[in-house]
Amino acid sequence: MTSRRIGKLLVANRGEIAVRVIRACREAGIVSVAVFSEADREALHVLMADEAYPIGPPPAAESYLAIEKLVAVAKKAGADAVHPGYGFLAENAAFAEACAAAGLTFVGPPPAAIVAMGDKTAARRIARDLGVPMVAGTLEAVASDAAARAAAREIGYPLMIKAALASNLRVLRIRPRGGVVEFSASPGSPWMRGITETPVSNPLNPRANLGKTISDAMSNPVQSLCCRKSADFQAGSSVG
Repeated sequence: MTSRRIGKLLVANRGEIAVRVIRACREAGIVSVAVFSEADREALHVLMADEAYPIGPPPAAESYLAIEKLVAVAKKAGADAVHPGYGFLAENAAFAEACAAAGLTFVGPPPAAIVAMGDKTAARRIARDLGVPMVAGTLEAVASDAAARAAAREIGYPLMIKAALASNLRVLRIRPRGGVVEFSASPGSPWMRGITETPVSNPLNPRANLGKTISDAMSNPVQSLCCRKSADFQAGSSVG
């Protein structure tokens, strides 16, 4: 494996994570490049970066999720690397591939690893096959609401719902402990609408996770696992 010195890095994100990466660039002597939507023109990460470029209107699909725009700006700025931060395109294999095709270093895992681990249900199966210890959870799809509720009762409450692919940080719902808690895996249910209507969700893969919540002493959730697509539903749990 060959490596090369990064002299100029584009941060393909916004907010707190962009600020952290820009600070790290300063410490490492790397020139930082920020991108911003029209709504973030005066955001802190824009003001902190050595350079900043507009990438479109406020909707994420037209700015922070626009792969072609981000790669074009990176090339225009003369960056030799791209840091995705977290969320948005951080777990998007197509973005990593586009960066590589443009001669840009993608600061993250290779596309094959993103594909393998991006789907949390598939990731559980990989972990199982490698003998990695896991908390209880199903490994195959559950095809009905009744089966999903039964699986959840077997795994145990409380439960968490989260986007299955990529990083939906806005929608995170925890249901209180108790067997009387019910939910629906149907696409039109309030449980699912909260996931699929959130702008941060992956519009090409509107799936959700539901699983056992493991919390610390302050009731801060650690992680969950489960996957749902169309009529199929995956329930499970994980830590990490």
